[in-house]
Amino acid sequence: MVMPGSIDQHLEITRRYVRSTDLRRDLNDAEALDGYVITATAREAVLRVTHGLRPGSRQRAFRITGPYGIGKSTVALLLAKLLRGDADATRVTAPILPAGSELPRYDPIVLNGRRASFVDDLLDEIRDAATRLGAADVAEQANRIRAGEDRARPALAALEELAVRLEEASGRGLLLIVDEMGRYLEFAASHPRLEDPSVFQALAERAGGRGRAPLAVVTLLHHRFSDYVAGLGEWIEAEWSRTAERYEEISFRESAEQTLFLLSHALAPINGLPTVAKQARALFAAAGVRGMFHTGTTELRAMAPRLYPLHPATVAALSAMARRFGQNERSVFGFLQSHEPHGFRDHVQRTAYGPGGWYLLPRIFDYLASQGELRLRAPDRERRWQLALDALIQADGLPPLDTDVLKAVAVIAVLSPLPSLRTDAASIAWCLGVAVEDAEAALARLAARRILYRRPHRDDYSLWSSTSVDLDHWIDEARIHVPAVSRIDGILSRLPSARPIVAHRHYHRTGTLRTFSVTMVDGCRDGDGAIVVLPLHPDQDEASVLAEAAERSRKASPLTMYCVQRIEAADLKWAHELAMWRWISDTCEELRVDDLARGEVAARLAAAETALGRTLSDLARPSVGERSTWFDRGCELDLSTAAELSRHLSDMLDETFAGGPVLRNELINRGRLSTAVASARMRLLELMVTSAEERYLKLEGAPPERTIYLAMFDASGMHRAAADGRFEFARPDPDPFNWRPAWDHVGELIQDAGLVRFDHLVTALGKAPYGLRAGPALLLIAAYMLASRRDIALMERGTFQPELTGSHFMRLAKSPGNFALRHLGKADDRRQVLERLAAELVVFNAGAKPDAALKPIVEGLYLWWRRLPEYALATRKVSSSTDRVRAALAKGREPVELVFGELPLACNAVLPTGEIDATLLVERLNAALLELADVGPMLRGLASAALAEAFGVRDLAGVHEQVRVDYSPHRLALRDFTLRQFVERMLAPEGEQRWLEGVTGLLGGRRIDSWTDESLDTFAFEARSVAERLARWLMAIRKAVAQKSNLRTVHVVSTSGEEQSMVVRAGEAPRSSAQVEAEMRRLLEGRADAGAILGRLLVERMPEKAREENA
Repeated sequence: MVMPGSIDQHLEITRRYVRSTDLRRDLNDAEALDGYVITATAREAVLRVTHGLRPGSRQRAFRITGPYGIGKSTVALLLAKLLRGDADATRVTAPILPAGSELPRYDPIVLNGRRASFVDDLLDEIRDAATRLGAADVAEQANRIRAGEDRARPALAALEELAVRLEEASGRGLLLIVDEMGRYLEFAASHPRLEDPSVFQALAERAGGRGRAPLAVVTLLHHRFSDYVAGLGEWIEAEWSRTAERYEEISFRESAEQTLFLLSHALAPINGLPTVAKQARALFAAAGVRGMFHTGTTELRAMAPRLYPLHPATVAALSAMARRFGQNERSVFGFLQSHEPHGFRDHVQRTAYGPGGWYLLPRIFDYLASQGELRLRAPDRERRWQLALDALIQADGLPPLDTDVLKAVAVIAVLSPLPSLRTDAASIAWCLGVAVEDAEAALARLAARRILYRRPHRDDYSLWSSTSVDLDHWIDEARIHVPAVSRIDGILSRLPSARPIVAHRHYHRTGTLRTFSVTMVDGCRDGDGAIVVLPLHPDQDEASVLAEAAERSRKASPLTMYCVQRIEAADLKWAHELAMWRWISDTCEELRVDDLARGEVAARLAAAETALGRTLSDLARPSVGERSTWFDRGCELDLSTAAELSRHLSDMLDETFAGGPVLRNELINRGRLSTAVASARMRLLELMVTSAEERYLKLEGAPPERTIYLAMFDASGMHRAAADGRFEFARPDPDPFNWRPAWDHVGELIQDAGLVRFDHLVTALGKAPYGLRAGPALLLIAAYMLASRRDIALMERGTFQPELTGSHFMRLAKSPGNFALRHLGKADDRRQVLERLAAELVVFNAGAKPDAALKPIVEGLYLWWRRLPEYALATRKVSSSTDRVRAALAKGREPVELVFGELPLACNAVLPTGEIDATLLVERLNAALLELADVGPMLRGLASAALAEAFGVRDLAGVHEQVRVDYSPHRLALRDFTLRQFVERMLAPEGEQRWLEGVTGLLGGRRIDSWTDESLDTFAFEARSVAERLARWLMAIRKAVAQKSNLRTVHVVSTSGEEQSMVVRAGEAPRSSAQVEAEMRRLLEGRADAGAILGRLLVERMPEKAREENA
């Protein structure tokens, strides 16, 4: 018989189980309950809730607790529809409700839990429900509460008011259903300052009290209330347990029998074969005999065909999965819907339909292993799962049966106890459908390889070897030997620093983000202020600790607060437990040979360390409320909420930094700038110099430097239009953003000190009462300098900078410590000296006269100085008085000292009384300046004369004319670089200055402006050499042209200056000469002194009459 295809062709999952329930979505879906089957657990939940909502009942708050995917949301949907009076819910519950019973009517509102504020979501739902009801005032009330700070109690009052309006309008009560309530609890537990945990207790009390209208609450959770705060201390867990007691608990935990019942309704066979049905009945009947299910055999056989292809052991494992795992994907019906590898749908699509197509325990293992890291609720089971994965790696390469046996053992071990299933040969054989002998053999092979371990006393197998360490005994011993922990100062001091606390209101008002660092050490701060946390242990006297904190607070530096944090006994629990496990680890020698016990101790140590770290990190952070007492400047503060603490911090900062400006730009308003913003600030500084007279500094578009400019200079008015329409930097007036105090402080610092470095100014502006960050402080100082150019001089590395350029500010942005500002406004009362210098100094003759002030005079003097050639700054061929003036200008650093000290001394213009003779100073200074100005032209004249003398002409024009007439026609024949360049440069069309600069650079080795005193002699010698070489070349070239042959001239110059020459014609030599030349070449070949021998022979020949010879 041919098999009729894959299993999925003979099976479908009923509509009821192909999707999960969403309360909001399904509340108004008339078909949402189609096919719903009421189990015993669901029946109990419905009856208890409806009974609790009867008139006069005081118990109208419920919590339905159970694992993921077990049907809690669907029961809540059923209750919501039933109490609303929907026909579908009434039909479903008819078999379980007493005949003729009248149910109270409630209109439901639904919250879907998330990790956010429960109160905020509740207010949003109240607003929406009130809007639908037409209660606009209640909706407005919810909006007002939402915008406030203390929202918990008013929110519950608004909820009750909504219930009153609903009863008045329809006679119905209000039912609040909170799905996934645990997420709200997690948020409240981890953010106690944002969410008041007592709101959940108050909600239950309001629902259970005799309020003005019926109000009921049904919450759905996966765990108990206290589980969401596990590890936060016994006191906190006890508080949450008291909250949980206000809700009547309905435990929603389906048994294996109910899972069996639901699965039989979820799977619907199509065209099933009798052989498959027969096999299914036999398997489930055997399961009943084994005691796996408490369902009767007849009923098991009846539902068995509808459970195919799920093996009975698989059904039991699926039921346990929903209880053991913490993920929704592991729910029974999540498993049925899953398309993941090795999942149910993957199996039915890949497996042929027939009696052997069962989904067995090894496939459950493969499905779980393919999901990645699993989260089991018990750490012990997580270790079992990890052991199973490690064992499977060791089993690589084993026969398939051995691998399946190992996987079956692993599933039973991880999910144990599974009813009637043990890790022995008989159970494994039945789970896999193989012979007991084969299963026994596979188990033996796995044990032989030490992948599994046989436990003789239990006659089964395990993933781990038996333990010989009685950890319970050692824990009792540890309690005796390890004293209880009473202090945790040392541990707290080693914890990472808590996150700084931001003063939000101060930030929104000023634009400056200021923080208070949290520390446990006095004097240690990383923020603008500091909060010092002082622990108060249970064994300490509270009054003395509080008195000490008040005294330390009184003596502390400004912006320092003290928080006395109470350490409860419950907070010390984990420190004690960690100490006990460390004692066990160090003391118990048997752990060396017991892997399982050693792993258990290591896991307990890690868990205790983690829990202690979490607890202590909370204690190291300052809190408000009953557990803490705050001190500021010796006074105890009454701070009950985080908002009050934030407001107090802002008040402290507002008072301390009253002179601080308002700057709402996060790019620049910070102490440390990013690389991009630092570059933008550098560009802005450059534009402040080069484009100060332009609107927006000529910035266009939206580069970061423009946004900084607009926020700081444009908004404040520090850069504004002057009377003539040009823009300038100026003192802010009016001052809407409070920049004037910082601006004036810069001026006061410079005037008082005379000379102040930029980095010192930045530091001063960062202190109270200004608190200006380094980013904008540098810009403010630059703006002040530009606005006060007449009285402020810029100094770089101690040297006066007469002219401001963009490059100055670019260097300033990188190294502000290299720059300083010198105040010159009160330089001296010797006005006559300044007036005479401004009116009569020769450097000002060519342009407008400067003001009789120190800075413009010095700036003009140095602008002239920088135009002098290098030769003028270095030559020794000046008078002694000029040399003294030049030295004073060269080393001049301070403008005041230069004008009223060094220059008068250099000019011998200081009278015996110490006064300056202004007339003598101007006269001698002008003489020195004129001499320095004449040095350059004089040098050029001497160079021109030396060149003219070399060529035997009167001036430079004569040299040019001689070169043009004699050498220009033949210059293309010149091969010597120096001679060719000389001719070309003397023929340049630009004129005498260009001729002189060209040949002086060629023959002097450098530009004429940078010559030294020795350069003129070098030039004169080279000029004569070039003139002589050109003359000899000209004689040779003329003979060659006349005879139409290639001539060479050979010159011999003696030490007496006599010169003899001979002309040699290139070409083929006469036959008589050729023989001699050949013999000479033979004799000289390979000799290093061949040139010297020929030279001496040539010297001997030259005294004879020079004549033309063939070469």
